[in-house]
Order: sequence, then structure tokens, then C-alpha cells
Amino acid sequence: MERQFISVHAVTQYIRLKFDKDKYMKNVCVEGEIADINCRNGNYYLRVKDTFAILPCVIFSQYVTEEITTLQIGDAIKIVGDISVYLKNGSYQLYAVEAEKDGVGTLHKLFEKVKAKLLAEGLFEQKHKRTFPKLPKKIGLITANNSAALQDMLITLQRRYPLCQPVLFPSLMQGEKAVSDIIKQLGRADASDVDIIVLARGGGSYEDLQAFNDEMVARKIFEVEKPIITGIGHEIDVTIADFIADARAATPTAAIETITPDKLELLQEISRYQSSMNQIMQAKVVVLKKQVVATAQRLKMKRPEQLLQREKAVFEYLRKRLVSDTMKHQLISKKQELLVQQEQILFQKMLEGIQKKKRELRQLQDKLEMLSPLEVLSRGYAIAQKGDTIIQSVEEVHVSDEIEVILKDGKLMCLVQNIDA
Repeated sequence: MERQFISVHAVTQYIRLKFDKDKYMKNVCVEGEIADINCRNGNYYLRVKDTFAILPCVIFSQYVTEEITTLQIGDAIKIVGDISVYLKNGSYQLYAVEAEKDGVGTLHKLFEKVKAKLLAEGLFEQKHKRTFPKLPKKIGLITANNSAALQDMLITLQRRYPLCQPVLFPSLMQGEKAVSDIIKQLGRADASDVDIIVLARGGGSYEDLQAFNDEMVARKIFEVEKPIITGIGHEIDVTIADFIADARAATPTAAIETITPDKLELLQEISRYQSSMNQIMQAKVVVLKKQVVATAQRLKMKRPEQLLQREKAVFEYLRKRLVSDTMKHQLISKKQELLVQQEQILFQKMLEGIQKKKRELRQLQDKLEMLSPLEVLSRGYAIAQKGDTIIQSVEEVHVSDEIEVILKDGKLMCLVQNIDA
């Protein structure tokens, strides 16, 4: 049997008809948390979520109240309307006729809790912010591999500052494993030789950015020693990571533009420097030319030919004098040589005479030592004295007298107790 094909439009209309005829799709009351919200042409387009699912919603301008205009991401909301299919893209959504704020959503509460905690610890203070290098050589890019954000950053870097080398540290940007992956890549980037780190991802829903509101990610950013700039989501998206980082850019592209110079501006600056240097050099040349002309005029007035002639005459006089002095010097040198020879002969004779006298003196010294009382003492003898008188007989000493006995290496003070004659 031949198959019959129908158009996409027909299929989508049929599906919408099923939704429109289902009574359970009418006057549906839904509560959740605003994940995304924007206004176009007076209509409000929302994405309402809970822990497990997301529901697109639209509130047309005729149902917009003052309270609806104050709604923002993270608000808890109660919304009533019909669920139908939008033909243009084939998606279902809630067409709301009523909506009211129901406090703050769970994710927003968690965001405010972490923000308040880190704020109290002083992690957001300006004194912790690091400065960026003016001309970075390497930039570490922490983002999803093959993502649109990565391509935008690479294109921007090539356009603005191609001298800088990008180094990719690929990481998951959303999901359960995103937190641990981002922390890991922050550590790798900090340990590398990059000059600055860019933490970036493209736009996404509020819940898609929750990894950047995680407390552990925030603390890791604070611990990193390299300067960090964030470029997360769209311009209106602000995360905890943005508060901790050294700077925040509205988008990944803006992050690259913030930390890199524009090559065109650099070329213009170099051109200005060249122009300024040329002007300075030209002015210097003009001044030097004037100095040369003035010097030439002064030199001409002093008649350098006559000065040179006088200098030549002085030179010739000094030359002749030098020749005469040289001859005198040679004669003096000869006499000095003769004098040195005579001094050497005299010194030799004096040295021989001194040696002879030394030998004679040594012989006399030897004789004197043989006759010296000290020499006798060195052979074991001693000298006895009573006062200043040398004792020569026992008759000169009495019992109880104090006498002094002199030996070769000292003196003894002795008391006479007995005399044997």
C-alpha cells in the first residue's frame, strides 16, 4: 500500500488540537520557580521550573499586571492558564491568564545564602582583587570544549591580539559533574604558565548556571593565585563566581576584550611614538646644525691657520728639547748602572765582613758560656746564698738560718736544721 505523507504544519496542528480538546490542559494551576524571564512587545516569556522539569510560559500583554512586571529570576510563582502548542516551533507552553509572586524560589534562596556567607567572610572585598597584565603572553581558557563561547573567544583573541597564545582547559559547564570539573581545571590553569585565567560559558537558563553559584567553586576561585576574569551567560546574568573573580565581563567575548589590547590601537600608539620620536630627532638635528654653524664662525674668527702654525713651532721646540733630554737621560742611566755595580761590590764586602765578625763573636760567646756559673749549674751544681753573700763554708751558717739555693731552673728557700762539719 502506498504511504501518504502530510506536512509538518498539519502534524503540528493535529497535536495542538489534541491539547486544545484535553480538558486537563485547561485552567491548569502550576507553581514553580522562575528560571528565565524577558519581556518583548509587552508580552512576558517565562520558563518556570522545579527540581525535575521546566515549563515554558507566556503572559500576553492584556494579562500583565503591575506585580508581573516586578517578577525576576529566582522568584517562586503561581501561574494559571491553558497548555497548548506553538505552531511555529512545535513546542508546548502554558498560556497564562493569571500569575502571582509566591516568595523567593529555592535556588534563589540558596544563592542569597552563599552570597551572604562569603560576603561576611570578606571574600568579595576589593583588596583581594588582582591586577591584569597589560600585555599577556598566555591566556588560560576554562570553558566547554567545542562550545560557541570558546569559538567566540578564539575569534576575538585572533582579531584583537594574535600575539597572545590561548591555552584551553576544557570543562563541563553544567550538570552534576560540572562543579568538580571546574575546580579541577582551575587548579590546572593556576599551576600552568598562563598569565591570566578566563572562566567562561555562553548563555543559558538560570539553572544551567548553578555550577557558578556553588560555594566550593567560589572558594577555589579565591584560592587561585593567577588573576581571573569571568564571562558567564548573558549580560543580565550574575553569579557568585562573578563576585569572587578579580573582574566580571558580561559575555565571554567581552572578557577577552577586557584583558587584551586591540592590535589596531597598539599600532596607532606605536605610530604616535614614531611620529613623536621623529619630531624630537628633527628638532635635535636643527639645534645641532645651529651649534655647528656657530662653532664654525667662532673658529673662523680665531684664524685657525695661525693657531696651527704656532702649535707647530711649539711642537718643534719641544721635539728638539726632548732629543736633548733623551741624551742626558742616557748618560744618567749609564752612571746609575755604574753606581749600582759599585753598591753591589760594597754590599758584598760589607756582608763578608759581617759574617767574619759573627764567627768571631760566636767563638767568644762559647768561651764565655764555659766560664759562666749558669753553665756549672746546668751540670747539676748549685749556689747557696745567705742574703746577698755566697756561702763558701759551713762556718758561715748557723742552725735556723734561712738560705737561698740557686739551681739551673729556679731557686729554693731553705731552713738550716743541722750542720755536719
